[in-house]
Amino acid sequence: METVLLVNLPLADLSTTPFFVMPPGLLSIAAYLRNKGEMVDCLDLNVRSRQGKAAGVAGAFATALNDAQPMLVGVSVMVAGQFRLAHALCRQAKQVLPGVVTVVGGAHVSQFPDAILRNCPAIDFVVIGEGEEQAYACAQYARPRNRPPAWRTRRSSAWWPRGGGIRTCSS
Repeated sequence: METVLLVNLPLADLSTTPFFVMPPGLLSIAAYLRNKGEMVDCLDLNVRSRQGKAAGVAGAFATALNDAQPMLVGVSVMVAGQFRLAHALCRQAKQVLPGVVTVVGGAHVSQFPDAILRNCPAIDFVVIGEGEEQAYACAQYARPRNRPPAWRTRRSSAWWPRGGGIRTCSS
């Protein structure tokens, strides 16, 4: 369970084009993590959910969880219409792998980190702003299961210390 699984949510109902491309930001995070020595799998649910036919999104995600056995699942949420699915996938990840750390990031969640962490217990971190360094810090946290390390960036990540308040980690 040393893998980071990065998830691109489907846009089929939201997109006006039949063509899908992994978001450059998610690919940049994957490249950054790999450069730091992390093992990373990318799951594009626009493609994988269609390959599974009857299984759909939940089935494709379950297969990816079983195959990768990740220590951390990061979900990109670019628009409000994707959040309900992102939350459901984080719940699914926690059910299948109770020790997994779940992270959401993207334009939509960067605007509402406190509300998300207060109301969505299956989500451990919300990345605010650019995600490369924050994703790496979350991956480091996923191993020892202690307090998050200091973020070495001006950008920040919100986290929910169970039993405490919401905190923002920044330098």
